Amino acid sequence: MGRTPVYTKLRIISLASQSLSVNSIVRKLQEENIRIRRQTVAMILKKYKREGTIADKAGPGRKPILTREQMEFIDAKMEKNDELTSIGET
Repeated sequence: MGRTPVYTKLRIISLASQSLSVNSIVRKLQEENIRIRRQTVAMILKKYKREGTIADKAGPGRKPILTREQMEFIDAKMEKNDELTSIGET
């Protein structure tokens, strides 16, 4: 089935806040033509309770070379002088 859409996750959290059981949430979503398994609903609620968010974890990959502060510094300098380049004058 793939990843659960953010809308569906938000809907699950919303229904859970109304004190509905996992089975009731699944039935309600099926009435809205959203196909989802009971186990998926339970997993999303467990993660939300544990982490306080529905966001996915950051994926693997290379970490940025520059920090956010360094990028902001560069952006500020570029705004002051739009003719700056990384190559010095010859």
